[in-house]
Order: sequence, then C-alpha cells, then structure tokens
Amino acid sequence: MHEVIGAEVISRFSVSSKQIKPDAPQNGIVTTPEELAAYDTIRGVLVGVGNDPRDIVYKDLRNWMNISYKRGGSWFCRLFFNEAPIGILFRLSAEEIAGLLPSGYTAVARGKGSFVEINPRDIVLVSRAIIFAFDSYLKGDVSDSGEDDDTPAFRVA
Repeated sequence: MHEVIGAEVISRFSVSSKQIKPDAPQNGIVTTPEELAAYDTIRGVLVGVGNDPRDIVYKDLRNWMNISYKRGGSWFCRLFFNEAPIGILFRLSAEEIAGLLPSGYTAVARGKGSFVEINPRDIVLVSRAIIFAFDSYLKGDVSDSGEDDDTPAFRVA
C-alpha cells in the first residue's frame, strides 16, 4: 500500500533484490536507484487501485526501463532516466494523456507514444496517466509491435 502525502509516496513494500540484475556491469545495464524508486512508485499506484504487486514487472535496458504487466517485453510505460530529457513514455497518444497530467506537465508525441518530461522523484504526480495507460494496455487499446521491442522510442541527439 502507498499513502500519498503531498507529492511524496511512502512505500510499505520494497523492491526485491532478486529484481536487480547481478550481471549489470558486464552487459552494460545498470539499474539505478532512481529507476527502482520510480518502478516502486508506479507499482504502488497500480496496487492502490487493486492490482497485485507481483504482476507489475520491469525490464531494464541500456537506454530505458520497460514497465510491464506480468511479462517483461510488452510495456505500458518506459522510464528514460539515463540521459536528458528525463521522463516517462506512455504507449498512448499525447492527446489521450494530456488531460490526465497535472498543471505544468505536457505530453509530446514521440515514437510509439507520448513522452512526459518529469523528475524521477515526481512520478507520483502523473498517477492518473499511469493508471489510464495500464488500463488501456490491459484492454488492448495500445499498439503492440513486438514482445521484446528493443528499438528506442526516440533517440537523444
């Protein structure tokens, strides 16, 4: 469970150490504390609306972290915390996400969805968009171009 206090989320469960890749230095993938904290927040938001925390999984890749339901390849949102711009990519159009964002945040069309530039510690502020993206994914209302899609949604120049 999570309690929302202002813009902070206090988690009552933690990310299992089994989810951190032990071979990270060899394969070039480093799962950062910011990625794990954002994943934990997203999972907490979805648990708060009745989902099992074991069903919300992640797969960390070199340039982003996929957040998925039960399987690591097909994602409903991606975290881009390794290079600027830092933010979250939803697998929905900017128009679908725009009305769910708090004042001061905008969704920009990027690759397969819409990108919201946001500080990792502020992910809870886009909870409504996270829930909508997750629900749309479960209903099949998002495009799925492949199970283990490693093509970047956009490249940073």
